[in-house]
Amino acid sequence: MVAEQQHLEEVVPGVDPLTTATNVLSVEGGYGNGVLVVPYGMKVRNDVRMAALAADTGARLWDVQITGSPFSDGLEVTTDKVFHAIGSVMEVRALKTGDLLYMIGKPYTPPDPAAGPHGTLAAQGLAPESR
Repeated sequence: MVAEQQHLEEVVPGVDPLTTATNVLSVEGGYGNGVLVVPYGMKVRNDVRMAALAADTGARLWDVQITGSPFSDGLEVTTDKVFHAIGSVMEVRALKTGDLLYMIGKPYTPPDPAAGPHGTLAAQGLAPESR
């Protein structure tokens, strides 16, 4: 068993699966051009990541931080790109390296509760410094 575990660590190095917050029943992975791509989250910090593994060997090709949303709305892998929908954003990454090529949309930013429904307090003339 020890030799088996050591072999697994050599083939798929990186994150301990027990430290991830990913629901294995609902994770959306993608496959293309001999590469399996899987997004996952971490339990100990607000970190959302994506890893690519060679399908024939299990070798980790890359592992990168992605847009910080716990929601993965779809993943498509082509011969040279990874398209990943995350909330209001579509990230497009290079399949070979994981590098972000471009992003469509803007990441969700929670509203500032002090701003109210019509913008910032200052814009409404209600901020203490504008009275």
